[in-house]
Amino acid sequence: MSGAAAQRLPLEGMTELALRLVPPGDLGDSGAVSVIVEPVAGEAAWLEVCPPEAEGASIELSRGATALAALVRPAAGRDGRVRLGIPAHLTALALELDRGSVEASGLECRRLSALVKRGDILLRRYGGFLVASVGRGALNLEGLKGETLASVGWGQVSCFSCGGVLRLHVGDGSLTISDFRGATVELRGEKASVKAANAETDCLALEGRQISADVETAIARRLIVRAEQLDLSFRGLLGDGEHRVTAEQGCARLVLPETAPLKFDLSTGGGNLRCAFPGIEVGRRGRPSSGGRRLVGRWMRGTVELGVSLGRGDVCLLTYPVGATGAKQGIQSPQQAGGTIGRQGHH
Repeated sequence: MSGAAAQRLPLEGMTELALRLVPPGDLGDSGAVSVIVEPVAGEAAWLEVCPPEAEGASIELSRGATALAALVRPAAGRDGRVRLGIPAHLTALALELDRGSVEASGLECRRLSALVKRGDILLRRYGGFLVASVGRGALNLEGLKGETLASVGWGQVSCFSCGGVLRLHVGDGSLTISDFRGATVELRGEKASVKAANAETDCLALEGRQISADVETAIARRLIVRAEQLDLSFRGLLGDGEHRVTAEQGCARLVLPETAPLKFDLSTGGGNLRCAFPGIEVGRRGRPSSGGRRLVGRWMRGTVELGVSLGRGDVCLLTYPVGATGAKQGIQSPQQAGGTIGRQGHH
């Protein structure tokens, strides 16, 4: 096929499309392929390999019972570009790419899979079930409202104005979240840094060997943090129920509303322990240590149960005033949040 013309893909009776793209020339070539996927009206799908002047591009099709597979090899000697038009009746789309980038917006298929071994993925305005994997590169998500399972071996993940469920595994990388409203944010990784702002979720879970997290103006109905090495800063609201932060070493700093109905148990095997809520020091669980400290307390109704335990390191639990300061920081009181996070108690 010449790269000049768009080729119609025979999707009659097909509900799934799997597209595999190889680098220009031999598999060992250093070239990359960029793929742009867009929704189209009607029943037909189309595929275009660019640029028009490039000869030698090829498409190999194979049909199954309900799925069409396409192997695309752009022309050798230059980076390849592919445009793909997807009709609304397609229920599943799978894209696999060795090197390059994938960009898609507004797709309506129920299931979407994107695999890039080395390169970037950009997905906008998608509400279905997404599986995304980047071996080395960047994963950028904007306006997603469904369920996302993602993995990045080495690189960056950004998530803006999303919702639903986000489950992410990172080998060595970073996660940036802004304006999230959804059920779950879950990150597991070997070495990961997290920066989140203006996020509201039923469950925020961070687990890994080395975790650095800066969470601002957040509402977490459940907070779970587990790490070997931890650097945690959390400012926001916690919901009624149990919340746990545990690490072998590091530091944990949490800033909660001064009116939080809190029951807390804070401990460290060696380090400083600072708490703005009234509490009493008791014996620390487990093997005694020379610098170990444990502080427990209950404030108001105690419906928010917070446990922080560090093998070694500093624990800090502070407060911020509800009202002008909280509003300025974009954090609502429990009443302003619709009563979904805890309930005010009385002295």
